Parts: sequence; structure tokens; C-alpha cells
Amino acid sequence: MNWRSTTFYRIPVLALAAFVSGCGGTSGATRTEELPSEGPLKISYFRTNPEPKTKRPEPTFKALMSNSWKDMYGESPRDPLVRAAPNKVFKGFDADIVLARYIRDLKSRGLDQLKSHNSDDANPTLVFQQATGPIDRDHPRIITVGTDKSSRSYSFHEQGSEELYKVFIKCEMLVSAIMDGHVMQVKIDKVNSEK
Repeated sequence: MNWRSTTFYRIPVLALAAFVSGCGGTSGATRTEELPSEGPLKISYFRTNPEPKTKRPEPTFKALMSNSWKDMYGESPRDPLVRAAPNKVFKGFDADIVLARYIRDLKSRGLDQLKSHNSDDANPTLVFQQATGPIDRDHPRIITVGTDKSSRSYSFHEQGSEELYKVFIKCEMLVSAIMDGHVMQVKIDKVNSEK
């Protein structure tokens, strides 16, 4: 795919992400106190997608990181779930203020209401096994939001109530649109080099 087709594809997706992030917010104006402190920020999304030809489940990891994250850590999302998607890792970078706005928008959709755990506690081997299990099973869907100091992961299957499932889906729709507009697939030579 050349740069023209990539740009042509990304413009509508970025417009969709801007539209989605504008829906349901508290107001059109962004106040500084509503934003997380600027600095190294990341949002990541792990889920299983069917492989186009065989329709087998294929784990996918996508991460959007702030420019200050890249300055501090390079291109590594520093997330154990990278190892749970060895063939499908997507990364992207944007300004700190953009990541801060996306995180604010996730919080306005109820992200803080969701059950979460420290993302460093994830077991990538177990997540990979769940992600590649039979297609009729529910596969993992995990959103992670973090800073350079800590990160929290929110799994659809850990929510445990209809109300929280709905909140997760609202957050997931925004994260999916954000990732589609910002990240590209990267080739990983050594999977273990990500941690």
C-alpha cells in the first residue's frame, strides 16, 4: 500500500475517531483540569480477529503511544500482551495532548467504573491460549490505559454485570476507532524484545 492510499484510508477513519470522541462528551471545550497530566501516555487494545483466508482466530495487539512515551521508551509499548499476539502487532504515536483527550473521553464513557487489574499482572501465555481457542468461544477483549508510572487493563469478560458490559462496549467502540485511525502493523523480530 503506498502513502496515497494509506492517507486516503486514514483521513475518513481519523474523522470517525474525532466524531466518536466528540459524542457523549461533557462539552465541546476542553478544560485543562479535565485532562490527565501530560507526559508519557499509552492506550492499547487486545482482541481476536478472524484470519481473512482461514477464518481461524488470530490475536491482535494495537497500541497508541504519546510522543513523550516514544522519547522515554522508544517504540516499545512495554506491555506483556504484545507476546500474546506475536504475528499481529500494530503501533502508532501522537501528541501527548491527543492521548490525554482520548483518555478523558474514555473516562467520560465510564472507564473508571470498570473492573480492572494491573496490566503487568497479565499472563500472555494464557491470554494467547484463550485468544486462539475455538471460534465459538468468547475471546479476550482487553483495553489498557497507562502512563510511565502505572497502567490498568480492563477485560470485557471480567466485568460481571450487564451494566458494566455496556460501559466496556462504549469504551471499546472509541478505542477501536482511535486505533484504526492511528496505528500500523509492525514486524517483530524478537517477541521478547517488547518487554
